[in-house]
Amino acid sequence: RSTLVRSSAASDVYKRQGHTIGDEVIRFVADTIRTKVDDRGGFAGRFGGDEFVLCFTNQDDIANIENISMDIINELYEGYTTADGAMHIDVKASIGVAFCPEHTEDVNEMLSFADTAMYFVKKNGKTNYHIYIPEDSATDEYIDPEGF
Repeated sequence: RSTLVRSSAASDVYKRQGHTIGDEVIRFVADTIRTKVDDRGGFAGRFGGDEFVLCFTNQDDIANIENISMDIINELYEGYTTADGAMHIDVKASIGVAFCPEHTEDVNEMLSFADTAMYFVKKNGKTNYHIYIPEDSATDEYIDPEGF
């Protein structure tokens, strides 16, 4: 049994603060996520833009995925202070979770399900996590109300 976590954070930072600060925030997000998967037998990587994919195969971690997700969200929510100390940036994360083999054994479908769960969070207030359920796929396509 394995778990795929899809996370996004900080996309609006690039639009509001520019690429230099946006890159700093992405590194902060990556470092935060890395601390949650190191020593757990999982792995994480940037999927593109401000999205990251985390994979856990340890059964204890999978059973604890809700707490791990909230740990990531809470740590990111504390925000990031720029390298020069001049600015504090709020970082909000939306996390979608899919399980293998419960949801699917196909990696592309699993990514899609985790993505669908992540957009469910974005559609319903952000800064949270959601574990995919089949009914999520029947909902309308996500449209960000803030236009980001």
